[in-house]
Amino acid sequence: MDFRSAEGHNLVMSGRHGASGGEVPDRAVSEHVVDFDVVSVSHEDEVIVALRGEIDLATAPLLERELGSRSVREARAVLVDLEHVAFMDLTGLRPLLSFVVPSRPGHRVAITAGPPPVQRLLEVSGLRRHFTVVAPHWL
Repeated sequence: MDFRSAEGHNLVMSGRHGASGGEVPDRAVSEHVVDFDVVSVSHEDEVIVALRGEIDLATAPLLERELGSRSVREARAVLVDLEHVAFMDLTGLRPLLSFVVPSRPGHRVAITAGPPPVQRLLEVSGLRRHFTVVAPHWL
């Protein structure tokens, strides 16, 4: 996979989302809002899906929606960047696993390792074997 920096790439989707799944204004709202961002950047037939924040029951549907978008589904190569994921539970793994299985002939999917708690979740759940794990794309 040849993923490049985001400079010059087309921004497909970005947003800051609250626990209700709706867009959250940039100003502080309430302490009940879950801080989560998902941004997809595409270049030719490659896509980087970058995540930031917590992926749990409230935000997993947002990740699932992004992974189900046409530009991501049809990309030849997809990198899901987990480097800035502060927390992920098993509900956060479901959209990733649904995206990578069944395999798509001619399409490659990889994830960055993410922080130690995310790496541990992948190991303990036994799901790491389903993913190609790579170094962050900006290194």
